[in-house]
Amino acid sequence: MKTIYLTAPLEFQHISTFFVRPLDEEYIDLSAEVALLSRNVKIQGDPTSELDQWGGHTQVAFGGIYRIENAEFYRMGQTGEMSRYPIHFHITQDYGQFCYAKYNSIHHSFQRAVAVHSTNYVLVKGNVAFDIIGHMFFIETGMEMHNVLEGNLAVGAIPLLSGMLESDQEPAGFWTAAMNNVWRDNVAVTGSDGWYFQLPLALAGFAELNFGGSTDGKPQTADRVNSRPGTPISHNMDIYKAPTL
Repeated sequence: MKTIYLTAPLEFQHISTFFVRPLDEEYIDLSAEVALLSRNVKIQGDPTSELDQWGGHTQVAFGGIYRIENAEFYRMGQTGEMSRYPIHFHITQDYGQFCYAKYNSIHHSFQRAVAVHSTNYVLVKGNVAFDIIGHMFFIETGMEMHNVLEGNLAVGAIPLLSGMLESDQEPAGFWTAAMNNVWRDNVAVTGSDGWYFQLPLALAGFAELNFGGSTDGKPQTADRVNSRPGTPISHNMDIYKAPTL
């Protein structure tokens, strides 16, 4: 946590207060979220990215190790193109325990912020995502386990109208197909759903071929979710049958 000192009055009103719920005297923090988008290290798409929403992307795949901290991602992601996201952990399986994305800024992205696909044990912590097309923090197939998403801020999801999931038309700050992960102290401030849990009845694609269509026998439950929602407070849960790929 940092202290910010202002040298001039703010243009808009910002409320910093708390509320104690009478029923159980639970303390609820209603303070506005404050995030810094700039970083000393900047990874970005070129200026022409704005024309066709076709920015840069970073990815680790098939057992590689990806560690990124305190970087700024700008004009990244490629709208409607599979696997083209600012930060993408792609089929690294248990090598995710050696990977992390911490304290980064991802803003003005053309598709998603952080995607975790067929990867376990990765740490996604303290990142801020702002002005992102489609679901923002995204756990993809249903077999991902033991990943930790902690203290992330998702603000301003923008509808992705074609090329990906139907639910991208009403994007969430945090979307998942796998419940055996940990969400802790995250905040979502979006125009649609803060959290969207779309749980498959069966695994698809790489997960089905390599894990026998199972989730390692782990129950698909939400009892490890402990998030702190922003405003509007919204959750959505849907059970669907995964497509055959």
